[in-house]
Amino acid sequence: MNDSAQPQASDTASSRRGLRAEGWTWLAFGCYLAGVVLRVLFILSWNNANHPDRIFSDMKAYHISAQRFCDPAYVPDITDTIYPPGGGIYFGLLMKLDAELHAAVRIQCVLACLVPLLLMGIGRRLFGPRVGLFALGVSSLYFPLFEYFGYLLTEGPFTLFLLLSFYLLCVSLTAKKAWAAWVAGGGAGLMLGVAGSFKSVALSSALLVFVALLLMRRKARFRLLPTMLASAAGLVLVLVPLSMRATRLNEGRFLLIANEAHRSFLLGHHGRVRWAGWTDGRRNYHHEFGCPVAYQKGYQDVLSLDVGVYEGEKQYRMAWDWMAEHPLEAFLQSVEHSFDLFNMYAVWPGMAMPYVTWVYLFGEIYLVLLVIPAGVHLWRRRAGLFRFQPAFWGDWMALLPLVSVIAVAFLFIGEPRYRIPYDGFMILLAARAYCGVRADDPVFLGAAGAPAGAALG
Repeated sequence: MNDSAQPQASDTASSRRGLRAEGWTWLAFGCYLAGVVLRVLFILSWNNANHPDRIFSDMKAYHISAQRFCDPAYVPDITDTIYPPGGGIYFGLLMKLDAELHAAVRIQCVLACLVPLLLMGIGRRLFGPRVGLFALGVSSLYFPLFEYFGYLLTEGPFTLFLLLSFYLLCVSLTAKKAWAAWVAGGGAGLMLGVAGSFKSVALSSALLVFVALLLMRRKARFRLLPTMLASAAGLVLVLVPLSMRATRLNEGRFLLIANEAHRSFLLGHHGRVRWAGWTDGRRNYHHEFGCPVAYQKGYQDVLSLDVGVYEGEKQYRMAWDWMAEHPLEAFLQSVEHSFDLFNMYAVWPGMAMPYVTWVYLFGEIYLVLLVIPAGVHLWRRRAGLFRFQPAFWGDWMALLPLVSVIAVAFLFIGEPRYRIPYDGFMILLAARAYCGVRADDPVFLGAAGAPAGAALG
C-alpha cells in the first residue's frame, strides 16, 4: 500500500511543477507580446524619432553624420573622430533606404523587440530556463530598454549588438561541437566590434569577461581556446579597419576608434564643470558639450578652451594638472561619477520629454526592484563568488559588464544614459534573487565540481 502511494505522490508533485512551469512560460511570453505592443506604440507613434522636434542635440549630430555618409562629395576630416563612426554609418545606411527615415524608425522598432529574446537566451545559457523566462518577462515591460530605440541615438543599436555578442559568446562556450564553438565565437567577436563602433566602452566589458574566462579555463569541462581565438579574430576583423580610418582622420596619430575619451576625461576631472566649449582656430572648428547630470546637480563652472576637442594630449595634461592640485576632490568626484550612473532624475533625453513621469518611475523601479534584490543575492552568495566556485560563474559573467561600466564612469564621467544598455545584466542578477539558487540549476560551462545548489555560501 505504501509502496504504491509513493510513486503516485511523486508523479503528482512532478505534474504540479510542470503546470507551474507552463504557467510561468505563458506569463513570460504574454509579457513579451505586451512589450512588443508597447514598443510599436512608443517608437512608431508616440515618440516618432524622425520628427523634427525629436532631432536636436546628439540626435542632430547623428543626423548630420548620416547625411554626410550619404553625400559622396563629403570628405571626412579630424572633426569626424569626435564620435565613434558606428552611429553615422548605421543611420546613414538607413537614410539611404529612406531619406525621411521612416524605414529607420521601423527597423529600430524591430531591433527593440529582439532585446528581450536575447536576454532570455543569455539567462537560459547562464542559469537555466527559470531565469531566462524571468528576464524575458521583465525586460519586455522595462521601458528604459526600448526608450532609446525611439531616438536617433546609438544606445539602441549598441544595446542590441552588445547583447548579441554576449549571447553568441555563451553559445560558443557551451557548444558541444568544435565547429559550432568556432562559428559562434567568431560571430561574438564580430558583434563586439560592431558594438564598439557605436560605443568603445564595449571593449572594456570584453576585457573583464576575457580575464574571467582565463580563470575558469582549468575547471571548465569545455575547452575555451576555440571560443577565445575565434572571438579575438572576429573582433580584429572589425577593429583593424576602424583603427585605420580613425588614425588616417586623426592626421596620422594612432587612434583605435574615436577621440571621445579626451573630452569626457577633462569634463570629469577639472572641477564642477557644467558646460565646455572647444575652439580650434587653426581648423576653424568649434564644439560645445555639457553633461545633463552636471545641470541636475547645479554645477556652475564653464570651460572655454582654445584647443580642438580631438586634441587629447593637451586635455589630458589639463586634467592631470587639476587632479594634482586637488587630489581629494578629484577622487571624490570620480566616486560621484560612478553614482551618477544611477541618478534616476537625470535620464536624458527622457527628462525633457512629455513622458518624464515614466522615466522617473522606471528609475525608481530599477533601484528598488532590480538593484537591491541583485545586491542582496550577490551579498548572500559572496563566499562562493569570492572563491570563484563554478556554481557562480554565471553570476560573474553577468556582473562583470556592470563592473566595467561603473569603472569607466569612475575614470571619466557618468550618467544613466551610459548605464541603461547594461540594465539587462542587472535584470539577470535580480532574476537570480527572485528565482533562487537550486540544487538542480545548471552550472555554466558544465564545470567539474559541485552542482549549483551545493555551494550556496
